[in-house]
Order: sequence, then C-alpha cells, then structure tokens
Amino acid sequence: MLEKLKEAPPEKVEHVLKISYNALDKYAKQIFLDIACFLIGKDWRIASYMWKDYKLYPFSGIDALQVMSTVKIGENNELLMYDLLKTLGTQIVLNEDRIPGNRSRLWVHNEAFSTLRKKERTTKVEALGLTCKEGSDEYFTSAEFAPLLKLRFLKLDRAIMRGDFTGSLNIKSTLILRLPEEMNSLDNLKELLNDKTTIRHLHFLRGSMRKLKILSISSCENLAELSEFTNCLDESTIPGLPNSVKLLEGLAELSLRDCQQITALPDSDWMLKSLQKMDLSNTRIKALPESIRNLDRLEGYHL
Repeated sequence: MLEKLKEAPPEKVEHVLKISYNALDKYAKQIFLDIACFLIGKDWRIASYMWKDYKLYPFSGIDALQVMSTVKIGENNELLMYDLLKTLGTQIVLNEDRIPGNRSRLWVHNEAFSTLRKKERTTKVEALGLTCKEGSDEYFTSAEFAPLLKLRFLKLDRAIMRGDFTGSLNIKSTLILRLPEEMNSLDNLKELLNDKTTIRHLHFLRGSMRKLKILSISSCENLAELSEFTNCLDESTIPGLPNSVKLLEGLAELSLRDCQQITALPDSDWMLKSLQKMDLSNTRIKALPESIRNLDRLEGYHL
C-alpha cells in the first residue's frame, strides 16, 4: 500500500496514513511518535524498558504497529519505518503547538536548544534530542533540564553535560573522558546510553542508580575503569566486573559482548532476580560461577 501511495497526491497520502494512525490505541500512538522522532534504527528492546516503565505497554504496542505495517523490526532488532510514516509522525508533533516548549517531543536542534536555554517550566516536553556541532564547547546543566518536569528521554550527541538527570539519558558520541561529579546521584535514571564515547572512567556513588535498567557503553574502546553497576558493555576493554554488579536487582539484560579483557564473572551470590538474557560471546570467560544457577528467570545465555 505504501508503495502505491508514493504516486498519490500528498493530501491523499496524509489522509490514508492518518487513518492508520488513528486506528491505534493511545499507548501505541505514543510509541509510534517516539520511533518517528528519535528511534528509527535503534534496538526496540532497549526502548521497551522505558515504554514499560511509563506504562505504554510496549509488546502489545509494537505488535499493533507491525500489524498495521507502520513499523518493522529488522534482523538485528532495529526499528524500521518508511519515510512517509516518519514524516507523518513528526508532523503530528509539530502540529501540537507553534511554540516548541509546548510540544511533547523536540528533535530539531535549534528548537530544543532554545527551549533549554529559556529554562521555562513545562509539563509538555517528554523527549528531547540535541546534536551539537563537532568541537562545540556549549554545555548543559541540571538547571536547563529541571524545568522539563515530564522529561523521560534525553539524547545528547557530542554535548558536554553537568548535573543530575532523571528519566532516560542518551549521550551517544558525547566527547567526554569522565562523567562530572554532579552526575553521581542519578537516583531516578532508568536508561544511560553512552555508546562510542571516549570515556575512560565511569564512577558512580554506591547505592545510586537504583532505578537504572539499561546502561549501555558499547564500543567505548578507552574505558579502563568501572567502579559500579553496568549491564551493557559491548566492546569495552575493562578487565572485569565489580562485585557490586550482583546488587542490581532490576537488571533484565547483561551484555558483555566483545569485551575481550573480561576473564571471569564475580564468584559470589548473585541477586540479579530480574535477569533474563546474558551475552558473554567473544569474551575470555571460560566458565560461569556456581551461583548463576540461582537466576530463576534466566532464559538463556551466549558464551
């Protein structure tokens, strides 16, 4: 159907696609808009944790979107969407209000940037993305984000940040060596995505990040020291996991794929009661500790 619509007049295309969108329930609509604005090409399983925590029912929502052919899941679990549908989704958000700070999602850099700098209190913005220029020395503090009372997703590319954030924090491609001390109390953070950065040290205060479910540090080739919890460390060079990782009770997936410096897991009683999947492929781990058998929800692992 979408192929045929490419030849149709724009007004007919919008009308037909809007019918499909309107047929979705309110939860699937929110997931659709998140994907259109931010998540095309991203692993839907990672996003599902955020959607689940905000009671958007991701599994039924993704199923509905696939049935309606508005979203596809690729071979690597990535979210795929036709350009026509992406345009529909972004236009729906743009039509919410002429003032960017009154919209649910901000992904256009200039609009997101100006909204942050104004520091105006708003309950409208739920998701925000910034892409800073290479070499930019602009930085953001908690003062800019504090007025965004309903923020649940934050994506910062090539940005410098300071402060205590909540919700979901994506700092992929951020050029940093060490997270600022002010960020050591991420008590409400659910997702921290720090892929492909130059970070060398990752330290968190003991007892912080109790609500964290996703910590992704894939392809962080310079990462040499980790003091606390992690659950996704693909392709990093850390030599091992701290014993405190066992305390992360909300952890659902643990990925150490391509971490070739890791030779063993902590040999102590694990408390990862929620762990379902574990990927230890292409590491130097040869055997698992006896306490692994206590993980009742573990569905399988790759070694």
